[in-house]
This record gives sequence, structure tokens and C-alpha cells, in this order.
Amino acid sequence: MSVHDVSSRTRGFDVQVGWSDDEQSYWFAVYKSGSDEPSDAGGLDGELPSLQHLIAATEVYVRWDDETTVRHQLAEDPFELA
Repeated sequence: MSVHDVSSRTRGFDVQVGWSDDEQSYWFAVYKSGSDEPSDAGGLDGELPSLQHLIAATEVYVRWDDETTVRHQLAEDPFELA
């Protein structure tokens, strides 16, 4: 499983995204800063099979324009982790 921290659109929240080889799906988790419990999450049941699905599901949380490097890493994760 890969884990990447990305920039949040909303102050006071932290966002992680990644690829789960077990589920063959991208995933995301949104946390209130300082919390270990996600306030929103998705993908760990296989509903985000492509990077485009992940970006669409998280565009309200993530400033993807600032995440070029992470987008490239995410695109490679399914092949590197297989």
C-alpha cells in the first residue's frame, strides 16, 4: 500500500491518498488536524480503480494543481507495488 500526504483545500484538515494493491484501488482519507480518526475516506472497497476516479472523488479536498509530483507517483504505484 502506498501513502502520500497531499495539500488540503481546507485549513485544519490533513489528506492522505494512495494505492492499495490488495483492493486494486486508489484510496483517500481526510483527517481533522491532530486526529487519528478519518472524517471521510474512500476507495478501500475497490470503487476508485483509476487515478482519474481518485482525483474526481477528492477534488473538494485536494489542491491537485499543487500535486504534480504526487500525481506522477500515484500513476506509477500500481506497477511498482505489484
